[in-house]
Amino acid sequence: MGRYIIRRILWVVFVLLFITLLTYLIFFIMPPTDPAVHFAGRMPTPELIAEVRRQFGLNHPPWIQFGLFVKRIFLGDEYGWPGMGFSFVTRSALKPILLGRLIVTAQLAMGAAVVWIALGVPIGILSALKPRSAFDRAAMGFALVGVSAPAFWLGLLMLYAFWFRLRIASGTGYVPIYQGFFPWVNHFIMPWFVLAFLAAAFYARMVR
Repeated sequence: MGRYIIRRILWVVFVLLFITLLTYLIFFIMPPTDPAVHFAGRMPTPELIAEVRRQFGLNHPPWIQFGLFVKRIFLGDEYGWPGMGFSFVTRSALKPILLGRLIVTAQLAMGAAVVWIALGVPIGILSALKPRSAFDRAAMGFALVGVSAPAFWLGLLMLYAFWFRLRIASGTGYVPIYQGFFPWVNHFIMPWFVLAFLAAAFYARMVR
């Protein structure tokens, strides 16, 4: 058991390092233009480009740049810990931007989890209690559609039906919960159901 846990931990470390390396290659090595030139603005002088490269460590060889990249993630940088760095597009620290998106993503994921459990488990139980009944056949049909339907297709259908035609749910935007519970739910209800549909169908089959 101990060896298995150690292997899994080492595998997680390897995956994280691989993802970090891939991210570094995509954003620092593969782009055709120098990140320093992109950050320095329009018609930058060679002196300004050199200063930007020095500030961001782009004047070092790639392997040293990658080492600094990993070091800042785990030990922090001038913007705090974890060191997410600086956006070359918005010219601001990345951590507040990512944390703001993370809060919304967590609400989306947790709401979808509640929906798929609330749908999948009762449907599976009722289907098991009444095998070969009309409800059982309908439930298994629901499960088949749920497993087969792509999320993007289901999302387009729900947008057309409940936002464009019926006008009973919001199709765009985000409202924080402190601005009102029902407006918050109204903006999340369709994404919750779209994300929960596949998992609810899977849970219904497994519970049955």
